[in-house]
Amino acid sequence: HSLSHPHLLDLDSGQVLDEIKNAQKRLRKHLKVTAKILAYPYGEANLAIMQSVKNLDYTAFGQHSGVVSASSNWQNLPRFPMAANYAKMPKFREKVNALPMPLVARKINPIFTQNPPTLKLEFPQALSKQQKSQFMCFVKGGVNMVWSGNKSVKITAKKRLKKRRSKYNCTFPSGQKGRFYWHSVQWINPKIAE
Repeated sequence: HSLSHPHLLDLDSGQVLDEIKNAQKRLRKHLKVTAKILAYPYGEANLAIMQSVKNLDYTAFGQHSGVVSASSNWQNLPRFPMAANYAKMPKFREKVNALPMPLVARKINPIFTQNPPTLKLEFPQALSKQQKSQFMCFVKGGVNMVWSGNKSVKITAKKRLKKRRSKYNCTFPSGQKGRFYWHSVQWINPKIAE
């Protein structure tokens, strides 16, 4: 989580590198840990920070829900929350049985300039009529979805995002009993203080 758990977006590139490198030194010294794995404080990072993390040869996690797959961004991997209300056994089963949504890989800058931001998802194969009708995305206030055929959809929240961090969570049934495809994006507005 870095050395002092700051909002990395509030730091310059040198300070971000110091936070990561000095945390790694402490782990190596006290625990003999050499694995280069980072969980961004608050799940916050932009494309420049992700590139720095990649240059340091780290794997990193955000705070958006989802399943890791071969097409995941290894400097912004999803992770499911498993605390408080999210730690109940039915939710655990749902998460363990989730599948990565089949998407064309693309890096998304979580820092948005248009509010609400628009997420474009592209599928490698066209969704069936049933899959398309069961495709759902969630954010407080709901979403508008605009499809381009059966392979591409643009998702935009119906209301402006008012928090520093917001998520678009999208799912659709996989066809296997109790298993859903899952994809999530965390949007960040660093201009909003915590």
